[in-house]
Amino acid sequence: MGQEELEDLQLLVTELVTNSLRHASLQEQDLIEVDVEVEPRLVRVDVSDPGPGFDQRFLPKSPERAGQWGLFIVDRVADRWGVKIDRGFHVWFVLGRHGAAH
Repeated sequence: MGQEELEDLQLLVTELVTNSLRHASLQEQDLIEVDVEVEPRLVRVDVSDPGPGFDQRFLPKSPERAGQWGLFIVDRVADRWGVKIDRGFHVWFVLGRHGAAH
């Protein structure tokens, strides 16, 4: 994984964990989980928390909107991303490993 890809990975994980801390109404005993899958051509990350989540359809598509910059950044940097509810709320993203051998 190249330096730029590593920096993108760090940025996206930081944004999603920060969103969980700020918006999930966590209690002291609650956990934020970060699962990472590294494959030859991509990295997939899933950040989950027990919070209520949000509806992805209503996210701002423009940087002019106040707040929610974290998901705007995820939308611009990740190759794919999405949300799911399964024993908690998950936001996942995929980054291609462009320097990976084919």
